[in-house]
Amino acid sequence: MSTTPSSEGSANAPLRWGVIGAASFVANAAVIPAILSDPASQLAAYASLSGGPNLPADKAGAKRFPDYESLIDSGEVDAVYIALPNSLHLPWVKMAAEAGTAILCEKPLALDPAQVAEIAELAEMKRLPVGEAYMTQFHLRDRQFRAFIKDGGIGDVLGVEAAFTFELASSTNYRWSGAMGGGALLDVGIYLLDPILELLGTEPEVTKVVRRMRGDVDVETEAELHFPGGQRAHLTASFVRPERQLLRVRGTEGSVELANPFTPSVDDTEIHLLRRGEPETLSAPASDPYVMMIAEFASSVTAGTSFPRPLGRSLAVARLLHRIMEAA
Repeated sequence: MSTTPSSEGSANAPLRWGVIGAASFVANAAVIPAILSDPASQLAAYASLSGGPNLPADKAGAKRFPDYESLIDSGEVDAVYIALPNSLHLPWVKMAAEAGTAILCEKPLALDPAQVAEIAELAEMKRLPVGEAYMTQFHLRDRQFRAFIKDGGIGDVLGVEAAFTFELASSTNYRWSGAMGGGALLDVGIYLLDPILELLGTEPEVTKVVRRMRGDVDVETEAELHFPGGQRAHLTASFVRPERQLLRVRGTEGSVELANPFTPSVDDTEIHLLRRGEPETLSAPASDPYVMMIAEFASSVTAGTSFPRPLGRSLAVARLLHRIMEAA
């Protein structure tokens, strides 16, 4: 099927979304509301193997399919959002791509660099929009934060400190299973590494890794990275520490950081600076990163605009994640 409306008079038709795994917390709390709020999108269908009969997608009038494959093969959707455990991303991305359906898939896009490269090659061969749903970079404060640093707002960057920790209590959560793509680093590593790689480059030396394991998953990973220009980065991912999010960038003329840097809300608009010993605050426009992400992906499908997270960036993060795991 074509991912772009092609019949006469349909150029302005909304993008018909199908949600695969519609019982997912993130799908219900953020993605489905974003689809419903975007005038260029329509929640057309969903499939869930675990959800009951009263999911938010039901209340929105979406058509329910009995399984994922029948939704993909129905011809009734132009794009799918894949909200499944990490180990299921690759097979369902491949099936959707073979059907000619555009794909936005929850992070991490796949389990390792080879799988991400396979997805990128398939997307290029099929000429399909395929994106990783890393929503943080769509938040306007995050965009302003990165642009400010790259424009020299704190001079030359010297280092980055990033931490994303929380206590994952549920023993049935798939993140506790290595076979399902669990583990702290794979779960939140994209949040830590994406800004580091954008600000410092993609080829650091992994100089130190400390991992705590529980069975076949890491419950905590700390790593130190050294970059060719002398910059350093330290990152911490944990399922067993109290909740904390930190993103602090140090430069020759000061430092800059964000509150709630990785899961920002509409109300998170402030950027906190310390220059020449004096605190300053910058303000960004209020924004919902999920709404922005859905709107920009819909535009990439229907209007051919460039989706701001190319698969090359997803691959760069996956490669560094893999190197950190191998260095442990």
